[in-house]
Amino acid sequence: MNTDFDLGDLARLAAENPMKMVESMMARHAEHAGKSEAELGYDVKQVREAAEVYEKQRPKLEAYEKQVEEAKGRKVNDPVFGELTWDTFWEGEVDVPGFGKLRLSIDADAEAHAVATPPGDAHRQAMTQFLAAAERLRPKIEKANFEYFHRVRENYAEGGAQVPDVRQPADIWKELFSPALHVPVQDGEAWRVELNWECSWDGEHGHAVYIEGGKVVNVGIQGDGYEPE
Repeated sequence: MNTDFDLGDLARLAAENPMKMVESMMARHAEHAGKSEAELGYDVKQVREAAEVYEKQRPKLEAYEKQVEEAKGRKVNDPVFGELTWDTFWEGEVDVPGFGKLRLSIDADAEAHAVATPPGDAHRQAMTQFLAAAERLRPKIEKANFEYFHRVRENYAEGGAQVPDVRQPADIWKELFSPALHVPVQDGEAWRVELNWECSWDGEHGHAVYIEGGKVVNVGIQGDGYEPE
């Protein structure tokens, strides 16, 4: 039998404190299984401790959420990036040699809970370096995309995905769309940028190429990061 939940009550608890929602679900599961709260023991204790931590952090979280909401739509005119609008990231467009016009996002929150911090010199330097290297990098990115696709295509096919038949490196571009450039916080020794696409073989996660210091250092799904597996 399935456990019945009061969805309205769970939604209220989630808005108040997500860990209280978890505690309520655990209690309902226990009741359904004929267990007492004491039998849940350590698990309930952990959830309640997490709920207390959340309560202590709530004022800061609420203040941050208010800042985020108030900052949405803020604009800056950057000497390198052009006009940007803030909505979690700074967003705009950029014309990249060899790639054309791309959607642009910049993660410029260099400090914890910073909201709409404008891009800094390190972001501009990363962009300038990438634009200068883009045409030279394009064939290397093409080759890396093609090789990655052929490493993973069997896994996607076995999972039931409709996997295209890509025979030549240049054909991989037909399977990539909605290109975007992301400039992350520049916290390493070498400059970093990330190219993202939606792709025909993975509609859920998309595809990404991670560039560091002018080299392709990782290829994978969006969110993989700069360290290869």
